Amino acid sequence: MRNSAPTILFGAGGVLVEVFQDRALGLPPLNRTLARRLIERTQIFKALQGIRGQKAVPLDQLETLLVRFSYLLCDFLDIQEIDINPLLAGPDGLLALDARVLLVPAGQPKARLTIEPYPNQHTTRLDAQGRHADRRPGDSFRGRAIDHRLAQHPVGAVDPHAILQHGQDVVTRQPDPAMPSGLRA
Repeated sequence: MRNSAPTILFGAGGVLVEVFQDRALGLPPLNRTLARRLIERTQIFKALQGIRGQKAVPLDQLETLLVRFSYLLCDFLDIQEIDINPLLAGPDGLLALDARVLLVPAGQPKARLTIEPYPNQHTTRLDAQGRHADRRPGDSFRGRAIDHRLAQHPVGAVDPHAILQHGQDVVTRQPDPAMPSGLRA
């Protein structure tokens, strides 16, 4: 019976994986910052940056892969285990050569996430000018005041004074532009 939450294990693979034990664990859902920190906690990170004249691996692509992978684990709790090994990472990109997926057996409970994704009902979409994209005519004056405060800052930035003055509804979560549109909030 499975009762552990989904986790992501990242590290150097290959035939000596058990010998070097170069790995780091992360809990989904990941964002780009958490994905980068997961990568940086391994010894292979140094090699991914490029060594001895080798070009670096595109770490932004690796971050995106880990973020998307974490969304997969969050969205499909029927997945008991996924193993992508090897994942070739080179200057020209990433390529999964082999993968294995195990599903939770019928009748057994699915995993529960340790960290719940940020609820969409508590997110706010902003347009390019920093105004609420979801705002409709007739919405409250308070919302327009928040729009005005956010318009003074770059999209996605949060003004701590606005939070104190107007409440937590000012805090926004911006979707990752690398995410497919179906995965965005």
